[in-house]
Amino acid sequence: MKFFYSFIFFFFISCSAQKDLSLAENLWKTLPVQHEGRIKPFDTFSRETLRQIYGKDHYKKRSAVEVILLWLLVPDMWDSANLVFVEKDIKKSLNLDLKQKHFSVLDLSKNSKLSLQLSELQSLRQQSTELDSYFQQIEKLETRLILFSAVKSGYLISLEPQKDKSSWLSLPELTPSVQKQITQVIKSYIALISKNIPSEFKNSSQLSSLDIKDSSSSKESFSEFKNRITQFKSLFIKDKKIISQIKAEVFYNSLKPFNKAWVFYLLFLLAYLVLVIFKQEKLFKYTMPFVFIAFGFHALGMIFRSYIMARPPVSNMYETVIWVPFVALIAGFVFYLRGNKWPFIASAILSFFCLLLSSLAPEVLDGRLQPLEAVLRSSFWLTTHVLTITMSYSFFFLAFVLGDIALISYLINKKEPLGFVEKMSQAIYRSIQWGVVFLAGGTILGGIWADYSWGRFWGWDPKESWALISLLAYLALLHGKLIGWVSAFNLSLFSVLIFFLVIMAWYGVNFVLGAGLHSYGFGSGGIEYVSAFLVLHLILCALAIRKKFISS
Repeated sequence: MKFFYSFIFFFFISCSAQKDLSLAENLWKTLPVQHEGRIKPFDTFSRETLRQIYGKDHYKKRSAVEVILLWLLVPDMWDSANLVFVEKDIKKSLNLDLKQKHFSVLDLSKNSKLSLQLSELQSLRQQSTELDSYFQQIEKLETRLILFSAVKSGYLISLEPQKDKSSWLSLPELTPSVQKQITQVIKSYIALISKNIPSEFKNSSQLSSLDIKDSSSSKESFSEFKNRITQFKSLFIKDKKIISQIKAEVFYNSLKPFNKAWVFYLLFLLAYLVLVIFKQEKLFKYTMPFVFIAFGFHALGMIFRSYIMARPPVSNMYETVIWVPFVALIAGFVFYLRGNKWPFIASAILSFFCLLLSSLAPEVLDGRLQPLEAVLRSSFWLTTHVLTITMSYSFFFLAFVLGDIALISYLINKKEPLGFVEKMSQAIYRSIQWGVVFLAGGTILGGIWADYSWGRFWGWDPKESWALISLLAYLALLHGKLIGWVSAFNLSLFSVLIFFLVIMAWYGVNFVLGAGLHSYGFGSGGIEYVSAFLVLHLILCALAIRKKFISS
């Protein structure tokens, strides 16, 4: 019995200590830092930095905040840690272990081939030569190594605002009084976590130099740390709005609303599939809670991004990829209220696809909260032009998915293959109509903004040109349907094929051409997946045309 009571006592003491450590980490999370042109919480800084170097926002079950703090406290100990992500092509070229994903800075620094390739990369830059895909990967690896060094030295972390300057002072540059305060904060934190520091770090000379004295009480340690870090935060950030935005961003990081949203979209689709298999589609309304929960998380994510950055969340490719399905789902629900459930199901499919894509492809779709480029710093034009253009993508994407469903149904339905296609054609037609309205309006608004920003209304910029090509193609399809030249089958077919032009305007101009005045939206990567996506749909269309030709 005595052993039992002792176990209970130490169990609760352990739980209390873990709770204090968790609360201490939360206090670090809301520490404001300046990074990449904006004020952000230490939590976001840690996640983004670790993700850029390691590829994930956690390392061996340790949170990003914990890793970065240990990195700062014992920087030399991380040189031998396998922390730097290396792509497969580079591993082959450098004769590295292909089964290993991450390598230490020490191992990479000893690799003579890497030194030669970094020198070659520098030479290509000086010659202004366009980098191929391999040297783009080398450039990313170079960035990871630079970030590693910047974290280790402390120069990446800017904590002290300046009255006369927009830039903040980094850790090595702090004024003596602030340096003294942050040292006291760190000492009190180490005293709190001393028993939980990894064994390989405990004998570090950096920790020994701080002369840490273990506190007799965990509660006293936590209270001391809390007071010190709270006092340190209050020195610089007193604007209540900024404090509120920092707290909101920490909550947004932990919630990960878009990841939760696609899970519930998937549950909705699976539930509907079960109803179809068991021929119980009359119970469709009972699957609706899944999609409403998904939409709730989706909306929450959009609201948080808008509040944190004080702008509409459509400034880059990632944000448009999460905005487009948001609008499509609202449109699909309107169709559902008018008696047609298929646009609603189609909008759930594209929402699941887009949000899953945004989660699985962080290197292509950068989800970081970033400040606006100078040309976009107009909330009026960002709200009108960019939102309007991307809303047109929502309706065209909805028509595309409806076209997919119609063509697949046509291929697998042997009795009345055109019956379902006819049923879908009206929803496809309405979606394209709304898409044309928004694309035409957005293009005109874009011209006005171009005149305001660049001094000309139209300049045949690639982005402008492909928007116009897409608009003319959809207009031709609508007119063909109106005068009877385009059948229900052809409408479904062309709703898929013409969407390729939207993909070119949306993705291709920014990620393939990489030319024009819309450089703020440029990126790289993903071309092989987009190409595979297009090829699969070309095959679908070819099979549908073949069946139509044979049956006629």
